[in-house]
Amino acid sequence: MPRYPTVPVDTAEYAARLQSDNRDGRCFICEIVRGERGPDDLVVHRDDVCVIFPPVPQRLYGYMLLAPVEHHTRVVDDFSEAEYLEL
Repeated sequence: MPRYPTVPVDTAEYAARLQSDNRDGRCFICEIVRGERGPDDLVVHRDDVCVIFPPVPQRLYGYMLLAPVEHHTRVVDDFSEAEYLEL
């Protein structure tokens, strides 16, 4: 199996930053949706339901994240079955 280049990530620092942002009422996905975070061309797809963008920093070539346009705090519990399927 071929090996693909990856970028190491300090997971402890990443988790601490996310927790700090949560305490401050910040959401990096909402910031991306509003165009306040990342380069102008970060979002590769957007519609009324979702956005698709690469993680920053991108750890694996071609890896993308799909997120709802509407803010949700709990990935599973906040969606109805219909919303989950639409996403």
